[in-house]
Amino acid sequence: MPASRADLASFADALATRLPGDWHSMYRQHGAYSGQFFLDEEVWDHGHVHWVVGGFVLGHDAQLSSPGGQQLCVIDRPLHRGQFLVVPLAPGEDFKPHRSVGVDEPNGIKVGNDPVRAAGAVSRRVLPRYQSAGRSSRS
Repeated sequence: MPASRADLASFADALATRLPGDWHSMYRQHGAYSGQFFLDEEVWDHGHVHWVVGGFVLGHDAQLSSPGGQQLCVIDRPLHRGQFLVVPLAPGEDFKPHRSVGVDEPNGIKVGNDPVRAAGAVSRRVLPRYQSAGRSSRS
């Protein structure tokens, strides 16, 4: 059962304020399953998060953005109430997919609903890989 709008939106806001730098959160609702299809192209993950985005009706997500152009997506973790998935979104216009061949994708992680612990996990496990992969794909 998906978390309510307030749960996901509140968690994403709290997570954004605890990440290093000046991150901001934007909540997005999907009126229909087809409303989430853009995520299939945006998530920078070929692991379980990509599978979740393509195989489950999400209903909503939150996008976290940093001034440096990094973006993360937060979604409910299906079948695990009170847990979320945090996944990097592919870099913007300067992203060259052909240059990411051989680059380890940053992939997403599962986190609990404690934004302090989640921010620590994202800061240690996601952001360094995201920065490294982003640099490699632009060079």
